[in-house]
Amino acid sequence: MSKYIDFHIEISSLLHFVNEQIELDTPIPIKKEVIFDSLKRAVISSETKPFLFEHDSNVDKQYYEKYVRLENEFQDKYIPDYFSYEGDFYDLDANLNIAKRNTSDEVFKTLFLIKMLEINSARLSMNDFFNFQLYDNFYGDKESLAYFLVLFIGNDINPYLLPLIKEHINKWVIDNGQNAVFSLIKKEEENNKTEEEDDAFEIEANLQAQKDEEFYASKRNLKIKGHFTDDEIRHYFSFLYLEKGADKQPFLSEEAVKQIFANGLLIPQEPLLEKFELHCDPRKPKAIVDFAIHKLMIKNSFTSRDKNDYLVFMGSHIKNFESALHSIKKLVSIAKNISGEKPSRCSIIWNKYLPERFQD
Repeated sequence: MSKYIDFHIEISSLLHFVNEQIELDTPIPIKKEVIFDSLKRAVISSETKPFLFEHDSNVDKQYYEKYVRLENEFQDKYIPDYFSYEGDFYDLDANLNIAKRNTSDEVFKTLFLIKMLEINSARLSMNDFFNFQLYDNFYGDKESLAYFLVLFIGNDINPYLLPLIKEHINKWVIDNGQNAVFSLIKKEEENNKTEEEDDAFEIEANLQAQKDEEFYASKRNLKIKGHFTDDEIRHYFSFLYLEKGADKQPFLSEEAVKQIFANGLLIPQEPLLEKFELHCDPRKPKAIVDFAIHKLMIKNSFTSRDKNDYLVFMGSHIKNFESALHSIKKLVSIAKNISGEKPSRCSIIWNKYLPERFQD
């Protein structure tokens, strides 16, 4: 390795490692585009500020336009050391340590895997790396780290990776007295197995798919009726742009909220192709929006049976809920999680947004 590395999951180090592997034509188990996307998402979810702002009167416009042009013309096979997000440019070749608590599970797992490959390539101690991560990202919880590590030796990891990581993972898990994790993972895998070769299962799956299609077709252009007027619905959801987190950012822009609720709770003929995405972080979690949806259903609905309709509406407009459109089974599962339990970090005064006759 040409760059000194330590046991932190650090953006610049991962960037250099991946580009070195590309230069050496060394196989990497994850597509370059996925790695690039994960690095970008990790930077955006951190508190890192852009090095170049689109709307900054002090910035030389030609200097800014040069970056825009270079990004559009970039055709190289390597991952670039910068990227743009909402018009601003961020540095990927920066000393930024990624923390699990501030990163989505999907992104953290991808970057953790790349870090294991980097540690192995540098011939550093994988055991020391795991022990460091135990306290850096898993708060000393050995069972939690063991469960996380064993997931890497499941069927979803390319087989040629196993000689590199399986032995190290097995040894750490066993040495730390977490042998039961293997049985737990195996049991979960067995419970989740699908029998795609089974004709009966295939017939059942086809019938369910047909039911799903008919169900979602019945929801097109459906207006969810309730006690609130359309104006009251719009006022209620104005919290999405009026309430801001520690970073001064709302869940959604005012323009997005007005577009989503332009006709009240009307499910569109077709879901938006480009859905809006909630701006969430650990200090302003998605659970707050889940709670708001549940509160609206309790106050607005004529019947508790239309809970699924609310989620179909949200999934048609907002990316964070789009899995509610995948299947009835998935929709029911999501609905169970909308329980009405108030998040501990929610400081919103809901009476500001509820109609006076429905205030607590």
